[in-house]
Amino acid sequence: MRRPAVQSGVEGVWNVLRELGVVDEPVESTSDQRVLSDDVPRVVAEMSGLFELRADLAVGDAVDADEELGAVFDPSSFERLETVTASGAGILYSVSRGGVVVTGERVASIAADS
Repeated sequence: MRRPAVQSGVEGVWNVLRELGVVDEPVESTSDQRVLSDDVPRVVAEMSGLFELRADLAVGDAVDADEELGAVFDPSSFERLETVTASGAGILYSVSRGGVVVTGERVASIAADS
């Protein structure tokens, strides 16, 4: 996981608490604030097997539509059964860290810039 993405999330939660008056501190503005929406369809495994996310990808990374995200492999032969691609362009906000997946299981979620 990318530490900047986690830190940004923590700061966002603190700002919500400030805005709601739970914490008696002023809201901190951010110059690089973006609004994301969950409009991109979920990325699901079409085949059951072992899912492996591309090593250079993590939560918070930008991806393009149809970009390769990883692959599903046969657990006994390690033959590639499926190449998993992004369903749309945006920011990865949830990804499977690998392991056994079944057909139809979500392996990634992408948020679009609004």
